[in-house]
Amino acid sequence: MSDLSTFYPQITKVVKINSFKIVDVKIDLFKSASYSVLLYDINNQLCDSRFYELTEEEYGKWFNDDNYLIKITKDKLSAEAQNL
Repeated sequence: MSDLSTFYPQITKVVKINSFKIVDVKIDLFKSASYSVLLYDINNQLCDSRFYELTEEEYGKWFNDDNYLIKITKDKLSAEAQNL
């Protein structure tokens, strides 16, 4: 038996995320990359995380510019926010 008790209506909590950190980058040479993104709220408290994989096309555009990885992550996060 579970120690958790459910109730209704559910409580909704809104968290404003305003910064992120890219960690655990793994590279499959000449093919793709995957990485985790830690999401922080406006008080710099860790509140969520995401896992992303670059497609072969995205990976090909990366080259050696880490700012590209930051930009593509911002784009992916923005796309997620628009779909909420």
